[in-house]
Amino acid sequence: YNLATALRQGALQPLMTWIFSLPLALCFPAESIMMHSQLNALYQFWIHTELCGRLGPLEYIFNTPSHHRLHHRPPGNCNYAGVLIIWDRLFGTHTTERDRLDYYGLARPSSTFDPVDLNLQHW
Repeated sequence: YNLATALRQGALQPLMTWIFSLPLALCFPAESIMMHSQLNALYQFWIHTELCGRLGPLEYIFNTPSHHRLHHRPPGNCNYAGVLIIWDRLFGTHTTERDRLDYYGLARPSSTFDPVDLNLQHW
């Protein structure tokens, strides 16, 4: 669990993400959409640190390293938020970290190292 994990993205991600940005292009300039994408990636970068503990009242609104550790701890299935944890609270997928246990992984470990299979395993 280190900051480099925040930068890994699927090989197919560039082929898919434009679909979600397309409706935004109807209302916002391309520069704004690209800026948002970069700021979102930067935010995702910092929540992959182990240096932060709890962040007090910010934890009610923003996704923090404390929330994100639970997302990466098996079985996962919680705290999907990118920036605002309020969405997880609203949809019932929020879990609060009670005890800090620094172990991470997949709910069901992959049985291959084949990059094609790894990129397509969720489909």
